Amino acid sequence: DICDHAIEIGTVSPENRISVWFAPLWIDPVGAVRGKKSTVYEGGHRVPCFIHWPAGGLKEGKDFDGLTAHLDLLPTLLDLCEIQLPQNHDPDGFSFAANIRDKKIPAHRHHYIAQLHGGAGFNHPEEPWDTSCVCKGPWRLINGTELYDLRTDHSQQNNIAEDHPEVITELRDLYEAFWKSVLPRMEPVAIDVGNPLENPTTLCSQDWYLPFGNPPWNFNSINRRTPITGPWHVRVQQDGEYRITLRQLPKEA
Repeated sequence: DICDHAIEIGTVSPENRISVWFAPLWIDPVGAVRGKKSTVYEGGHRVPCFIHWPAGGLKEGKDFDGLTAHLDLLPTLLDLCEIQLPQNHDPDGFSFAANIRDKKIPAHRHHYIAQLHGGAGFNHPEEPWDTSCVCKGPWRLINGTELYDLRTDHSQQNNIAEDHPEVITELRDLYEAFWKSVLPRMEPVAIDVGNPLENPTTLCSQDWYLPFGNPPWNFNSINRRTPITGPWHVRVQQDGEYRITLRQLPKEA
């Protein structure tokens, strides 16, 4: 792979390579965690993540108890590599580089909100609280109504919302601010056509903008030739003659 090639040509030493491993889904062979893919219980959005960097002091196992998310990886790796971002670039994530070296440092992230809306099971427009989870410390607020404390209920079986109205209010306030901030941007994003930085432009069925449900997105659904179609949202960057090639499967396949 790229990392091994860099070591072979002497660009980087094995000790000075930062390796990050994480899984796309939670691995729970005994079923102790509630939820799975396409849910917002712990099994739907919590995954293992490991960072290994011997030269940077990250070579043996250490647990980081704080709340973190995928969007924190970029700021963290930049911090570890001592790379400064341009001032006009403001990432959504927060670096936890200091936390993985010293557990006594306060958690880098105050809270995290996960929300899912998409796929075959969704047959209505986006709306607040739908398939959402507000995470803060040990608390998990599901869909704005269910409350779980992971310290005593890691499998999320005991809804204690009625016992902690003050926590419900706090977490709902966090969500309301989140929804207000993302709502103006919940519009389809156009794909550039005629941009010299992306030539050719590849459009596939998964790029269709459908009001509900999933387009054909894997080989099984494509091979079934489901009679469904949808529009692409494109932005043509320049006038000219364009050659269009249609394929059922990618050229590489």
